[in-house]
Amino acid sequence: MLTFLDPHQIGYSSQLVKDIYEFGLLPGKRRGWCYPFDYSFIANEMVKVEKVAGKIIDIGAGPGAIHGYLEDRYKVNIVGIDNGRWPQDYVDVQANVIKVMNEENCWDIIISASAFEHNSMTEHKKLLEHSKKILKPGGILIVTSSVSNKNARENNQTNLSKEEVEDIYKDKFNNDYNTILERWKKVEGVVKGYEEKYKTTTVGYISFGYVYKK
Repeated sequence: MLTFLDPHQIGYSSQLVKDIYEFGLLPGKRRGWCYPFDYSFIANEMVKVEKVAGKIIDIGAGPGAIHGYLEDRYKVNIVGIDNGRWPQDYVDVQANVIKVMNEENCWDIIISASAFEHNSMTEHKKLLEHSKKILKPGGILIVTSSVSNKNARENNQTNLSKEEVEDIYKDKFNNDYNTILERWKKVEGVVKGYEEKYKTTTVGYISFGYVYKK
């Protein structure tokens, strides 16, 4: 399933976001402008999982609040992997997941919130394929990443176009980019958060979600 993250459809609520961000490890529990949608999507997709247990990995864990929230809610241990470290984070393994986790059919659940986009299009595709390879039969992969209608590139982020994402994920979006973008703009704090980061109120990308069962 490939979908633009529609606040009306992903179970987004200000209370859910508040609950998740209690587990944020950034100073002042600071949060990224788009993360309320990424985190809401992952949290509500996890609710649909028949049994949240076994071996679970968070790719690009960082200090991300969703990691701690899910560990607390389901009383599980999630292995966090990331290329970097922070003064406080949920990272257990500092490395590239492709290089250090090569055992096939190993993980029951894989999540990743806004991490795949910090790769080139080629590496993004490799990371997706690798995640599927290391997932157990019957396992679940839940990913969010960025997509742009301007095919925008940043220093440390590749915001793929709709067509590029569909090509990588071998699926079609089931909703309209511009409709979802306008809904994002109506959620409190989105435009302000984007302006603080990019010095413009013209929101240049949104998030998409992807769920795969092996």
